[in-house]
Amino acid sequence: MKVGYIRESTHSQTRHEQLSLLQDVGCEKIYYEEKTSSKSRDELLKMCSNLNEGDVLHVSNLDRLARSLSDLHKMATRLAQKRVDLIVINQDIDTSQTSGKDMLSILGAITEFERDLINERTKNGIVAAKKRGVKFGKPRKLSKEDVISISNLLKMGESVISLSETYGVSRNTIYRAIERLEAKTL
Repeated sequence: MKVGYIRESTHSQTRHEQLSLLQDVGCEKIYYEEKTSSKSRDELLKMCSNLNEGDVLHVSNLDRLARSLSDLHKMATRLAQKRVDLIVINQDIDTSQTSGKDMLSILGAITEFERDLINERTKNGIVAAKKRGVKFGKPRKLSKEDVISISNLLKMGESVISLSETYGVSRNTIYRAIERLEAKTL
């Protein structure tokens, strides 16, 4: 049986493109992994347990199946043990052929190297942006001036509940802001 596997992980990797490719090659059963940032890949595990000898697994790209070279080797070993072939459509890999098995290993290494380079550039970019004063994350709800005013009002006996209503923030936001002010990290 021809089996397909789809995994979306970013906005540019849509299910529809992958689904179209898998339908074009005649996949009879397609497993779809929801967009998720977690490490658990329930549909992949479910698919692997349902694969049988003689099945052929189809994926659009190698990075849809494995996140790292070690993941790829584990998956390739699992498929080989079950006597299931793998076809990576966009990279023209077919593990029923010797050249396909070799190409799988080579492309897996290149893919992991490319991912590592991207991660390194991203980390370097974040460090450089922070040095330039770029702030990451959600903007604070209270300005420094607001926090100073709130602190003064609290000292004069104003309640946190009334201040949270006045400034339109939760009580916890006020408590955290006061903690930052006292710790001089505001």
